[in-house]
Amino acid sequence: MPRPFLLLLLPAWLTSRVPLANRRVLIVGAGATARTVARHLKAIGTGALVIANRTVARAEDLARAVSAEAVGLDALQGEILRADAIISAVNASGWLITRDHLRPRCEAGRPLFIVDLAMPPSVEPIVADAVERIDLGLLAQAVEATRAHRSAEAPRVEAVIARELTWLRRWAARLLKRMAQRIT
Repeated sequence: MPRPFLLLLLPAWLTSRVPLANRRVLIVGAGATARTVARHLKAIGTGALVIANRTVARAEDLARAVSAEAVGLDALQGEILRADAIISAVNASGWLITRDHLRPRCEAGRPLFIVDLAMPPSVEPIVADAVERIDLGLLAQAVEATRAHRSAEAPRVEAVIARELTWLRRWAARLLKRMAQRIT
């Protein structure tokens, strides 16, 4: 399962690329990762969620919890054609979503955003103008870049804090001096 902070970044990453309010998001998988992602997406007001899973009963359980649709993997091709974004959160030993699945969707010309949270990846990479794909490796790189940026900013923040503390100490000393003069 991906680290929880990566799952927290996912809705922000998706919404930075596509407004989710009127969009259809396909979540492939119904385990703990899929459940966490589905809850986050529902909380930010995603238009329609579809849960696809090998075991339809598990998809239905998760779908009920987040007011989504449930389908089996036999409906995967049709759901890929209808989706604006796909999140794969499955435990698969190979490509669950292949180029053959994605090719008809690419030909439709509508943008498609794919997030592959599986390890190993479950969505076969495809190069197409309308497709943007991110996986755990790319998410980890984004987290590291953000961490490095924040670390680089720390000395500047510390300098501002030190400057403000110096000012505050001087102000407090002047105030105490004035108060002492009034008392005497």
